[in-house]
Amino acid sequence: MNATRETDIVEVDSGKEYTVSALGLMELESLETYIQGRIINAGRTSIPDDATPEVEERMMQPVIAYAMNTSITDDNGFKQLMNFGGIIRLIYYSLKREHPDITLEKCREFVVSGEQLKFLSPIGRINKLQYVSKDKDTPNQKHPKGPENRPVPDSAGPNRIVRDATERDSGVVSESASRVSESNGAG
Repeated sequence: MNATRETDIVEVDSGKEYTVSALGLMELESLETYIQGRIINAGRTSIPDDATPEVEERMMQPVIAYAMNTSITDDNGFKQLMNFGGIIRLIYYSLKREHPDITLEKCREFVVSGEQLKFLSPIGRINKLQYVSKDKDTPNQKHPKGPENRPVPDSAGPNRIVRDATERDSGVVSESASRVSESNGAG
């Protein structure tokens, strides 16, 4: 039995209309896998090139644990989705149900052309993702005054975990860990 999902219509600059639908369990799981993969990849790039396999394993264990406990429903997880690839995937999964022929490449074109904002507001509203939605009428229940009043997420992300492990193992923060942490701050 197929459950009815909430939808909304988005018209792009070409005049074509697309139907955005609420994300289902499979789409949410796919987005969560993407988020977790980003965290693990950030951790991997933070490991010094000369690390032994034992040190690498010890450094990656907390990163993997952090990634597996990160969800699209928490601040840090959702923040990992707000990047070029994540926005493309969010639009893609929101369109796929009603437009089975949609491709990631087409969704990339929406982002490159600046049309992603036409999609993000209805996607956020339909899925109750306050961090995406510009609708002030549907505040996040955790932060009833809207997204501008939500607390800043803690800094215990994957790069912080790797830096801590690097400090334990070598006594210094590796230069690559610092670079990755700074570049990931921009998303």
